[in-house]
Amino acid sequence: IEFSVCISCYREEKSIEEFYRRLSATMQSLNRPYEIIFVNDGSRDGTWEKLKAIFAHDPRVHAAIDLFKNSGQLAAGTVELSESRGKALIFIDSDLQLAPEELPRLVAEYDRGFDLVTGYRENRKDSLFRILPSLLANMIMRRASHSKVRDFGCTFKIYNAALVRAFEYGPRHLISPVEVISKIDRIAEVPVTHYPRRYGKSGWTFAKLMK
Repeated sequence: IEFSVCISCYREEKSIEEFYRRLSATMQSLNRPYEIIFVNDGSRDGTWEKLKAIFAHDPRVHAAIDLFKNSGQLAAGTVELSESRGKALIFIDSDLQLAPEELPRLVAEYDRGFDLVTGYRENRKDSLFRILPSLLANMIMRRASHSKVRDFGCTFKIYNAALVRAFEYGPRHLISPVEVISKIDRIAEVPVTHYPRRYGKSGWTFAKLMK
């Protein structure tokens, strides 16, 4: 397995099937071995039923996991990491604010030898209530990680899996992008398109972002 595609889902019953179709088409176009790992982060809508159906018919979906409660992106990412088998980890949200079709641009950069390729949202389609706290959080995380990454909150990222696994993340030590990025020297940033959220609303709050 070359790529483990890690997808966290929270209340995505209206978007998950379209997202899955577009992601699968993009991954197949790369013609490289991959697996998909879905985590339902405690959704109480129809997200889990749809993930089970996707898992049942696609052998490339290695795992579909249902968390007992909404535990957040870091917990879901830790579960995805624990189930992954790939040499590289791809993270992307399933809410269709990021386009799976742009993934080959990040893969092209990763193939040049970077340990992290991260997207950054050039023209965000969120409200000021989301954007302003995010700017502050990015300043804090850049300082904490001693890096110049401009958009920590963009979930479109490819990591060298061996580096991330070296931290031995698990149930009592959740994955931390800031911690990982602080140990990476070879980083590339790629501009990605950001779309308005078509369905539902984000689970992020100001309190969660600051925490």
